[in-house]
Amino acid sequence: MISSLKILYHNKLNTELKKRFLGSTVWTAFAFFFFQGLTLVTNLIVSKFIGAEHYGIFSFITTTAQLLGLVCSLGIHFILPKVLGAGNADNAKIISYSNFITKIFAAIAIIIFIAFNKLAIDVVGIRELPIPVLLFSALLIYSYPRSFVQTAIITGLFKYKFLLWTNLFKGVTIILTTVISTHFFDVSGAIIGFSVSFFVCNFITDILIDKYVCHYTHTKISIKNILKDPELIKLIKLSVPAVLTSFVVLFANWFVNRLMLGFPGGLKELGVYNMVNQLKLFLLFIPFTLVNVITPLMSAAQHVKSQQRKILIVAILVTSFFNISFCIITQLFSSEIMNILGDNLENYHSTLSVSMWGTYIYAVTLIMGSYFIVKEKMMIGLMINTLWSILFIAISYYLIYSGYGSLGIAWSNLISYVFLIFVISFYIFKFRNA
Repeated sequence: MISSLKILYHNKLNTELKKRFLGSTVWTAFAFFFFQGLTLVTNLIVSKFIGAEHYGIFSFITTTAQLLGLVCSLGIHFILPKVLGAGNADNAKIISYSNFITKIFAAIAIIIFIAFNKLAIDVVGIRELPIPVLLFSALLIYSYPRSFVQTAIITGLFKYKFLLWTNLFKGVTIILTTVISTHFFDVSGAIIGFSVSFFVCNFITDILIDKYVCHYTHTKISIKNILKDPELIKLIKLSVPAVLTSFVVLFANWFVNRLMLGFPGGLKELGVYNMVNQLKLFLLFIPFTLVNVITPLMSAAQHVKSQQRKILIVAILVTSFFNISFCIITQLFSSEIMNILGDNLENYHSTLSVSMWGTYIYAVTLIMGSYFIVKEKMMIGLMINTLWSILFIAISYYLIYSGYGSLGIAWSNLISYVFLIFVISFYIFKFRNA
């Protein structure tokens, strides 16, 4: 595999793309490694303080907020790297309107969440927390779409060093605030500390982007322009299928999490699964890095299809090399790793092992998914991911009701992602010249 990477990198990519691919990948890898690493440490400490059951509450609250935040983003963050990377748009205008749209929708969602807090509690399904604590979590509905869009802006403009420093700032601030508040106020403190620190970090990052990346605040915002400007209309048209694609995936995961809550011991099983999920998110820093790098690069090479395919192949090989290595390591030390994730959790080592192989398959689908964004085939991506979601929910439902708990969700993830990678591969091969 390493020799294949060398051949592809040295002989297949042209000099300019080679330089941008290497430089972009290194800086973005550091950015995601440190941020995901600090996030993992935060969650490990929180889970140690509050236990697996209360960690299940914390993780489900953040998952619900992330789902709502994704809807508020309208999927603009999926398309921004392509639009900005292509270099054909008025960057200040695109960034200004992207920020305006996501902020408006997030504000509306927060107002609805607060106004109908009793309904929100019924949807979340957790009544152990005071209403003020749940209302603090509404800040996450604003913070998640802002974070998505900020990362898209920075990577779309190839400002990867800036991404590293902002991610370090966010990671350190969030870990200090969340851990301190958890120590004093248990699970309520974890939710409040995480929500407030994430909100403040994104507010400051907005200011830094305007000052050091792209001066966009001078752009006048007009609702009429959103409805008339061809660039903005195209951005929204491409974004809607993209957000629906991610929504069906996140909703499937949220639904399965919610399903687990209805079973005896479900909170602990959910807490264990989401602890493993935090490790999974950390190990995905390589594919997350590559997706943020190759999307604008493939857009920049949009008139040379052979270069686009070669970039995609290199990214898949790099991801496979690292994630298969991680899988082998976790297989060998699964019991020890589970004890690090939480006290007396060595019996859940099978959940970790199965989840890591599912993570590898998911990592490859993430890379391949960038093809649909660059080729503007988001509706195809939506249909494929909808099939995945239905399959994932169906298998999870059966395995959870059969008493497999967190292991059942892990197996469901692996099986459904194997199905997904075959469907995506078939489509790309079948229509590779389209």
